[in-house]
Amino acid sequence: MGELSLSQDIYDGRPAVNLDMGSSLDMNTADALAELLREAVSVGQPVIIDAASVERVSTSAIQLLLAADQALAAAGCECAVSNPSNFFLAAFADCGIQPGDMSWRIMAEHADG
Repeated sequence: MGELSLSQDIYDGRPAVNLDMGSSLDMNTADALAELLREAVSVGQPVIIDAASVERVSTSAIQLLLAADQALAAAGCECAVSNPSNFFLAAFADCGIQPGDMSWRIMAEHADG
């Protein structure tokens, strides 16, 4: 953990893409985050955003995630956030964004199948 990465996973019994958000989503990781989000959207499978390790989120990362939310919804892809850390949720709340404002499903814990 600690670095952004994509891997294959299972979501509701189907193939999915797991996007590990790592620990820091800021200007230093913005380009990598944007690239991984584009790749995750292009696969056309459900996307699981693993936000359990997130300790820092910048406004630029929130903007990228909002754009990804719109792209995933437009592509008809399901998206779920697995174990969002308090830091992850607080960063959105600080910008006036609540989980219900997003199309993402919030999972308390990630369970295969």
